[in-house]
Amino acid sequence: MGVGYLFGCLLSIVLWRFDRHAMFERFHEIIVNKLEKKVYCNIFYLFFIAIVCFIVGLVWHREFRNLLVTLLVIEISDTEAKGNSNRIGDKRQFYNKLSCIARGLVCGFIAPIFYIVILGNFGGVIYTLIYYIGFHSELLTFRFLNNLLNIIPSLIAILILYTIYVPRNKTLRISFKGDFIGNVIRDPLINVYIISAYIEGVNFYYDVERKNVHYLKSYGIFSNKIDYMSIKDFSSLVYSICFVVFVAFWIYEAELIKVILTS
Repeated sequence: MGVGYLFGCLLSIVLWRFDRHAMFERFHEIIVNKLEKKVYCNIFYLFFIAIVCFIVGLVWHREFRNLLVTLLVIEISDTEAKGNSNRIGDKRQFYNKLSCIARGLVCGFIAPIFYIVILGNFGGVIYTLIYYIGFHSELLTFRFLNNLLNIIPSLIAILILYTIYVPRNKTLRISFKGDFIGNVIRDPLINVYIISAYIEGVNFYYDVERKNVHYLKSYGIFSNKIDYMSIKDFSSLVYSICFVVFVAFWIYEAELIKVILTS
C-alpha cells in the first residue's frame, strides 16, 4: 500500500534534470506579458489551479494518482543539484546555495508532504502551485499565500534542524536577534536559513529593507570556513532528513489506507 508515493518520489529523483521551477517561471513570464494587468493574472491562476486539480482528480486509480501528485510536488533533488552544481566562487554564491538547499527542504519536500497529510493530494498540489506562482512574483496575493502556507512547514523544519544543531554543536544557544517572530510573519524561510548557517558554523547575511533603506543584517557564528565542503555537508544532511521524513510519511499513509480498507 502507498507504493504510488514511493515510486513518485523515486521518479522525481531520477528526473532531477527536469527543472520544473524554471519551466514554470518561463510560463509565468508569458502569462504576465500577455495579460499585463495583475488582476487578470490572479484570476487566470485561480482557474489554472482549479484545472490542474481537476485533471489530477480524473486519475481514477489511487496509486497512479499518488504517483502523479508526488512527482508534481517533490523537487528536492533538483534543488540539491543546483546547490552543488559549481564550486564556491564568492560569499554571495555560498549563501545563495545554502538558502537554495534549505528552501528545497521546506518548499520542495516538507511543505508538500505536510499538506498532503492534512488536506490530501489536492492540498499538496495547491501548495506547490501557489509556491511556484508566489516565488519572486509581483502578484502580492500569491506571495502572501506562499508566506502564509510556509509558516508551519518552516517551523517543522526549524524543529528538525534544531534537534540536529544541539548535539552537533554541543550547545542549546541560538540567536535570531529578536527577529524570530517577525521573520515568521514576513518570510518564515529566513529562520530556516539562519539555523542552517548555525549548523554549518557560518554567518548568514540577510538584506533588510526598512522604510526604503537597505542594510545587511548578520546572524550566526563564524567558526568554519566558507567552502564547497560546507555545502556538500549540508546537502547530505538535508537528504538524510528527507529520507527519514518520507519513510515516516509513507508508513503513515500505508497504515491509513489499511485502516480504510479494513473498516
